Amino acid sequence: MPSSTNPPSGRDVPGAEAGSAPEQGPLWGARAKDWAEVQEPAARPIFEAVLKATGAGPGTSLLDVGCGAGLLCQLASERGAAVAGFDAAESMIATARTRVPAGDFRVGDMESLPFADHSFDVVTGVNSFQFAANPVRALSEACRVAKPRASVVIATWGKPEDCEAAAIIASLRSLSPLAPPNAPGPFALSKREALEDILRQAGLQPTAFQEVDAPFHYVDRATALRGVLAAGPSVRAVQASGEEKVVQALTAVLERFRQADGSYHLKNTFMFVVAARPQSNYFRPGFRTLTPYLLVNDAERLIAFLQSAFGAHEVLRVPRPDGTIMHAELQIGDSRLELAQADPQSAHFRAPAAAGIHIYVPDTDATYQRALAAGAASTTAPYDAPYGDRAANIVDPCGNHWFIATYAGAR
Repeated sequence: MPSSTNPPSGRDVPGAEAGSAPEQGPLWGARAKDWAEVQEPAARPIFEAVLKATGAGPGTSLLDVGCGAGLLCQLASERGAAVAGFDAAESMIATARTRVPAGDFRVGDMESLPFADHSFDVVTGVNSFQFAANPVRALSEACRVAKPRASVVIATWGKPEDCEAAAIIASLRSLSPLAPPNAPGPFALSKREALEDILRQAGLQPTAFQEVDAPFHYVDRATALRGVLAAGPSVRAVQASGEEKVVQALTAVLERFRQADGSYHLKNTFMFVVAARPQSNYFRPGFRTLTPYLLVNDAERLIAFLQSAFGAHEVLRVPRPDGTIMHAELQIGDSRLELAQADPQSAHFRAPAAAGIHIYVPDTDATYQRALAAGAASTTAPYDAPYGDRAANIVDPCGNHWFIATYAGAR
């Protein structure tokens, strides 16, 4: 199922940097019954195409990220696959559990999946990954839980001119709260190149591409409104402007697609890319060729700082017998960082050593302020660098220098 935008089949709610589930869950769960009964079935052609392309069936395990009411999982289970689903909305997950009692369904943020490494043969996300608070991190998590030779699928809307539902999406914008600058939209990844690029950023290699026709058909206006109003963006518009105004706007748009028999039919094209983990025998999943390793005097404090300032996610912790951290790994965006606490008795980690790290973030000024609030000291306030970066410099509580930047364009 879609996950954060596009009515009627994707989610148009931008997520906060700390994770989007607290905002998206209530929106998408508000009309879960209508979604499951009316709108989600419209995505069946996409689900069927994805399952066929990945070979999901007996002997395979599948995780659907942004699973909604669980229709894709139900179809995969009917093919013989063992299924799991993950979504921001508790009421959607409740429906999924009813549809597939043997499935493993959980609620949370897709940027931090509660599954072990190398758990699934297939990981899917139909209009979900691109609307995560951090899409690259979400896809990196999908890569982490995928087996070494698994298929990872990202599906999204096709080009706006090929989707008549784009008119519905447009009608809701004036009735919804103003989205922040650079907030992802339903068609943010509606080019093959964009999909393949974000997969590569997450450490995945695209292997196949496919377009799918998925029309939205409603037997009458009441059914059309049930389906469209069940989507998160519609719920958000209702919260902002009232149901009467939203229904009026949607009714006016839907009339353009009314058929002679009183039904409504909207033609849409979706697309998806199948990707795989690049086969490599010399480094672990999630790592790149070069990884910073920090040796500090208070690893616990540094981890807490990195989580508060940069949204770091702790991936691994190996304690010493005395409880101090011998080794830890954290994910920040699409990059891995390792650290350890200095130990005078260790041959390798005897004394702390300060390092300097350059980090790109979506908003230098906001990150700079969070870093100061988390205990950093400023060495340079935000400024416009001559090479196009909005930059700032801080020192973390363990003495490491962080060069924060957001690329604003060549000057």
